[in-house]
Amino acid sequence: MRQDLFRSPLADSLGRWLPEAPPVARADFAQRLGDWLNVADAIALSAGLPALEAGVSAPAARGRPARARDRQDLADQLSSLRATLTASIRQHARADGDGADTEFALYLQRCLDLQRRMELAIEAFRDHVRQTLATTSPELARLAKLDALMARLLEPRERQLLATVPSFLRRRHEQRRREATKGAASLSFAHEFEQALLAELDVRLRTVSGMVEAYADAPT
Repeated sequence: MRQDLFRSPLADSLGRWLPEAPPVARADFAQRLGDWLNVADAIALSAGLPALEAGVSAPAARGRPARARDRQDLADQLSSLRATLTASIRQHARADGDGADTEFALYLQRCLDLQRRMELAIEAFRDHVRQTLATTSPELARLAKLDALMARLLEPRERQLLATVPSFLRRRHEQRRREATKGAASLSFAHEFEQALLAELDVRLRTVSGMVEAYADAPT
């Protein structure tokens, strides 16, 4: 399978904007995951996995089956969260028209504010989803524990990578200004700012969306 199938729209956008940037190394999932984990992380993961297996058979993990109404409610909460954050991104991106004459400092502040808002809102919802899964079935309880474990190991690296988005946007803003002085016709920076933040939102929601889908597929 081609490895670029796993690339997100965010990575694709940044790659198109900055063609001089080095391509993402092609590697299988295990190898790429290994690049994110140090020795201490690997030890913690190795120690945590047996505990997950043991928890499946524990009586405390036997919750009540997911009801159709509960599954729809959680899916609706996810949709509402996505819609709220999407609206906020679009509002901030379109505040100054095409953004060509807007100083990047203003876009930088908006980007940081939106990233902070996404992180806080999605993490709170993710914790809520974990708690819901933990009381549903042994299998979903194991999934919730695995997500918590992987989040503890991988979130610092994810946060570090997402923190580079503003620097990419800054360079793109500079490119757009140079193009404007030459009379080059192109999409506005405001549009690209919006698309980049929407792509980041998609990245941030992928894991919790997967858990909501797992809950939706659980037996009633």
